[in-house]
Amino acid sequence: MVVDDITVKGKVLEPLADLCGSTRRDLLKSLREILEDRDALALLGETLDRVIHGEYERPQTEVVASFMDQLDVSKVSKHLIEAVDLLISALDALPDNVAALLAKCGPETLNCISNMITSLKDGQVQLPESPLLPLQEKEELHWVAKFIISANDLEGLKKTGGCPHFSPEGLLELLYISVVGLIVM
Repeated sequence: MVVDDITVKGKVLEPLADLCGSTRRDLLKSLREILEDRDALALLGETLDRVIHGEYERPQTEVVASFMDQLDVSKVSKHLIEAVDLLISALDALPDNVAALLAKCGPETLNCISNMITSLKDGQVQLPESPLLPLQEKEELHWVAKFIISANDLEGLKKTGGCPHFSPEGLLELLYISVVGLIVM
């Protein structure tokens, strides 16, 4: 089942929880700034890839350098670097400004989205009776809620071509990893 596969991949993010609270908050603050600039986000992804391959070089862009300094790659585990890399890769792959919008959401909205995705396992997911503001009709993230609800029928969603740049499963995975990573941070 797609949701089971997605939640297993989400477990890679668990090392993020091992960071102390103040470091996670500082990283999230820097990440929100980075998410406003797609080039900086791509540079952060490239920088993390180089770290994983043992080729770290301090980035020239100050906001990315600041994030890397806060992460302190010389002292953290490879599993943590891989978790951050997975989160950044998922955020970078999301369409348009979705990553920045998600990062601005409060934990209640992120938890709601996460719960909606995991509810797909049961076969029926619905928008809560009183959706949180970002998920309400005419709000910027309402399409996310509608997409998750329409994922009750992945085969039908594939046929409609509702996701021109992603498979429905791929977009669900990107959303889940991004949301869970932001929750942990």
